[in-house]
Amino acid sequence: IVYQSARTGTFNYTFSLPFNGATSPTQYRFRLHFNDFESSAVGQRIFNIALNSNPVVTNLDVFSAAGGANTAYIQELFIDLTTPATFTNVTISFLPGSSGVPLLSGIEALFNHMIRSGNQSAVAPFLTDRFVTGGNFYFNATEVNTSLVLEPAPAIVYKGERWGPFNYRIP
Repeated sequence: IVYQSARTGTFNYTFSLPFNGATSPTQYRFRLHFNDFESSAVGQRIFNIALNSNPVVTNLDVFSAAGGANTAYIQELFIDLTTPATFTNVTISFLPGSSGVPLLSGIEALFNHMIRSGNQSAVAPFLTDRFVTGGNFYFNATEVNTSLVLEPAPAIVYKGERWGPFNYRIP
């Protein structure tokens, strides 16, 4: 259903993202979903995207990028937050380019909370296991085969586990 409709014109989305230093994710990912079902040729709709007034995508032609009409296309944007505040506003602006008007079918706002479960030491980019109450920790010193995992985490992440009754509360 996402790709069967679209918002067109010049518009903004503003997200108020939580950020309080050590307990919040510092990187957010936005997945922008497009389907240009109106254009019939390359160059009919070319627009720009800005993140907090900074150009991040210029001259986007969804028809060209997707390989034609009625074909889904996803563009990902990332923002790193470093300002200590309770909330940080992030605005994504869709701005006219050289032809047509901007178009958007859907948007996802995702955050990267990567937690090394069951251990107190961080292994980049994983955070320490600090959002948990209860449970027990077990560490397995045996090497773990990650050859069948696409883009595996650092090997040490697979060696620990949390077991027993426990709860995570992730801010």
